[in-house]
Amino acid sequence: MLNNILFILILFVLSYSDDRLYTYEKMDSTLHAWKELFGSSDHDNPIYTDYGFGIIYDLDTIGYSSKDSLPIFAVKLSANVNERASEPKILILGQCHAEEIYGLEISMEIIKQFLFPDEYVDNKTKLQWGLYGSEVWVVPTHNPEGLRVVHGYYKNGELIKDVTYRKNKTDVNQNSNFDYIDGVGQDLDGVDLNRNYDFNWIFGDSLWVPGASCNPGYKDDFDYYRGHSPESEPETKAIVALAKKEKFLLSIAYHSSRSGCIDRYVIYPWAWKDKWGEEQKELAPGFDVIEKLASEIAEIAGMDLGQNYLQTGSSYRKGNAHDWFYRETGCIQFLVELGYTPQFDYGGGLLIQEEYIDEVINSNIDAFFHVLMRAVGNNYDLDLGLPPVDGNQVRGNILDANTNFPIENAIVSIPELENNITKKRTTDGSGFYSRILHPDGEYTMNISAFGYELFNNIEIQHTTSGARTFDASLNKLSNYNLTLNITASESIEKSFHLLRHHRLQSDTFYVSSDEIFTWPQGDYRIVLLQDGFIPVVKELALNQNQSITISMDSSFILNEINYENQEGVWYAEEGKVIHSINNINYHENLLLEYRLKYELEWDYDNLFVYQINNNDTITLMQYSGDKYQFFTEYIPISISNENASADIIFSLEEDGSIDYRGVEIDYIKLLTSENEESNLSIFEELPNQLVLFQNHPNPFNPSTKIKYFVPRNEKVTIEIYDIRGNFVEEIISKNHNPGYHTIIVNLDE
Repeated sequence: MLNNILFILILFVLSYSDDRLYTYEKMDSTLHAWKELFGSSDHDNPIYTDYGFGIIYDLDTIGYSSKDSLPIFAVKLSANVNERASEPKILILGQCHAEEIYGLEISMEIIKQFLFPDEYVDNKTKLQWGLYGSEVWVVPTHNPEGLRVVHGYYKNGELIKDVTYRKNKTDVNQNSNFDYIDGVGQDLDGVDLNRNYDFNWIFGDSLWVPGASCNPGYKDDFDYYRGHSPESEPETKAIVALAKKEKFLLSIAYHSSRSGCIDRYVIYPWAWKDKWGEEQKELAPGFDVIEKLASEIAEIAGMDLGQNYLQTGSSYRKGNAHDWFYRETGCIQFLVELGYTPQFDYGGGLLIQEEYIDEVINSNIDAFFHVLMRAVGNNYDLDLGLPPVDGNQVRGNILDANTNFPIENAIVSIPELENNITKKRTTDGSGFYSRILHPDGEYTMNISAFGYELFNNIEIQHTTSGARTFDASLNKLSNYNLTLNITASESIEKSFHLLRHHRLQSDTFYVSSDEIFTWPQGDYRIVLLQDGFIPVVKELALNQNQSITISMDSSFILNEINYENQEGVWYAEEGKVIHSINNINYHENLLLEYRLKYELEWDYDNLFVYQINNNDTITLMQYSGDKYQFFTEYIPISISNENASADIIFSLEEDGSIDYRGVEIDYIKLLTSENEESNLSIFEELPNQLVLFQNHPNPFNPSTKIKYFVPRNEKVTIEIYDIRGNFVEEIISKNHNPGYHTIIVNLDE
């Protein structure tokens, strides 16, 4: 009995060695205690009740940790929290890396101030305005099992504790043990959750890579492992799902630095210098908007010492959350590296200066309120000496003009804040959107949604005094009937697959013959599929009721290559041809089918699929950026001249500066409906050099045909010499596209 009591006492001391700091268990119990107090009844404070705020607190579980399945909690704070409202949303991520516990303390303090406003008289107005004009979401930690390692816990009588631990507890070496070493780095297990996002993931550290800290005495080996694939970790998945659903406007993610390399810093999307260098950084679109707010955060957070935090856009591509948030959803996330004494030596202790914790919390709470008021969208200047809050913002609801219902996932595009890297910015479940703007900026807006008329070239009028509301009611396009009459060369019992592609939406249907569809007016590309039949591709301008007949013919594979047991990934320099199909003869019904995925540097690297007919080059497809999940492409091929032949070229054209994951091809097929012999060469990987084939006829007088292969975009010169080596004539000297080329030389001419 005494041993049991002693064990319980030791466990209690380990978990609550400092009553001020939150362990996972203390956080869990506190959040649930607050739920009992505030989660099912109206808050009774007059700053809330006088304005009908109702219930302001909701506690939800958004996921579970990778190894121990610990709940990941999210707190939502808002007036009438259980009702969906059209208002901006802000996300606080308290702790990501296990040892970086400052953020957990700040995030719990944020929640506490909203729940107990009488204890924070100076902040009452901001608390009231914040709940009235926004939704505040707080995830105190999304690395709960790492947090437990830092504070220590017992498992099977063994103490598990490392105050310097950084990652989650994923069993990387798959031996069913948790393999860690007490002290900085060297831990075999675990994934760095801030290297696990699906944007620039490939540039994070692979497994068990030595550290590369700016501090030579800081041996952080293995601490930055990105995981075996993007979003491999359930903790990351939980944050990704929340972000995609809620579409936050602004976010703060708290971190801290044991090495001192980036102590007291504000980092934000992006100012990459890994391509052009320090003097020509690659900036995120809307960088002036982001940087201005970052400067204000850095100034306010630094008031604890009277010394601004440093600030920078992220310099390198690393799979970080803040770059992913901005690219994926448009949410501007600020990574704040917390600390008090610059470059403080934490040694082997907790990554926190407990004697100055109030100073760090208070200055960063002030910075949080500044960001919150920026989201609320009013030019509040409540504190003398703090930067004023810009109200420049556009927001509103996108509605159906007939029903007045919200349109979810309507695309709200502000070109000045977007580029080819960023994904489409869309409305949330209430049809709401919001964007912060620079006071000196000029902006336009385009609104679109599938099945609705476009709303284009809207000039945005905005002011520092407050957010501008722009609601848009979209008129539905006319609907038309499309009748598909499907005939087949053989009887078919199963339904066909119909792929419908529109620039705003893609769908899959199961169809049978004489099927009638009612679709909105627009341009469509449809693909009809059935096993054993050649796919049929139709381009369709649907602006009236239409009936089309589609004949499905049995397919014959003229040529196929399958990469199931091959590497299938290529990196090329300056336009290497990676694969080709050569000497395709005349056919009436040819279709190129291939399955691939790709990740290439946006705008600078491209995969081209060319069709080359003699000297004419047709670009069938062009890919840049990323689509790194396998998809299948169906492309009709036309060779109209019975005496002609063609080549299909897959050409990867890169500038060689930034190597993303490249291109992976699963298979390539060339199909026809004709069962006949063909004169196609095999698929082949071609040499990365110019090839001159034997001319025909040879010898010749006066004409001959010369065929040659060009592996990349480059200048080619061909000259003719006689049998004595004397120069006769230069017959060509110009730039060529990659692929096969043929010229006819007639010396009489």
